[in-house]
Amino acid sequence: MRRILLTISCLLALLASPALAQNLSGRIQAVRQQHTRRATVSPQVKTLQTLLYGRVTVNFDETPAREAIEFIANTLGVPIAGRYLDDPAGHGIDPDLPISLRAADLTGLDAIELVLEQCSADEPSTWQLTRRGLEVGTKERLSAPAARSLRTYPIEAMLFEPTRYDDAPKLGIFIDNPVYDPYAGPYTPPGASGSFSSRGVVVNQSGRSGTGTPDRTARANELIELIIATVEPLAWIQNGGEWASVQYHDGFLVVRAPDYIHRQLGGYPRVPRPRPHPEPPAGARTTTTPPP
Repeated sequence: MRRILLTISCLLALLASPALAQNLSGRIQAVRQQHTRRATVSPQVKTLQTLLYGRVTVNFDETPAREAIEFIANTLGVPIAGRYLDDPAGHGIDPDLPISLRAADLTGLDAIELVLEQCSADEPSTWQLTRRGLEVGTKERLSAPAARSLRTYPIEAMLFEPTRYDDAPKLGIFIDNPVYDPYAGPYTPPGASGSFSSRGVVVNQSGRSGTGTPDRTARANELIELIIATVEPLAWIQNGGEWASVQYHDGFLVVRAPDYIHRQLGGYPRVPRPRPHPEPPAGARTTTTPPP
């Protein structure tokens, strides 16, 4: 009997070994894929990293705008698409506009914005992120229908207003037990007027319920009015513009606008510093592991 059981156990172990090996291989593969996903950075994040942490020194003296922007792009190694007047679209930054700027150790973003500040002398210009990198041009050009995207912004917490109580009761401890003065006799001190409850509390008669909760839609409309008055006012349809629209729906603001407007509403996620790639010491032997 023992021999039979031992034989069965050995057979089961032999059958389970390939399954266990396959399961372990699958787990190793899953871990590798997870590490690959974590190490993968989107093109937008790479562009922001370069703009925020990359450094550039410029010395522009009446340099044409196109050449200035291309110099910054080549120095930083980031793709920058300039939208110019001589493009097929027919409107944008004047490529021959002279740029004069001398500065050392600027961040890439500071350099771009200083150049665009001079480009805005003719028409307001700005930058925005695209799937491939950075795009610079006039606001009209960057607001083309193809550049507009639909995003939602949760504002439920901003619509909440805590209850305000302006009719707090007063303690009526002297109504049942008035103060006795040897000269004036018993009397009730000032401030103890009002109707008396069974718990010795005077309830003010002139107060209101204190709920203080206005209609959420009304508060959302107030927020929309604030946005369209302070963030690119000329762009919103509500103000007679053509480039952006916003409406409230079920706790969310639904906004269709180009990226440079979305940037002013929701910003960008926090961008970490790019990790340096350490070089192996001189004479060290290195190996390359082929991908699985």
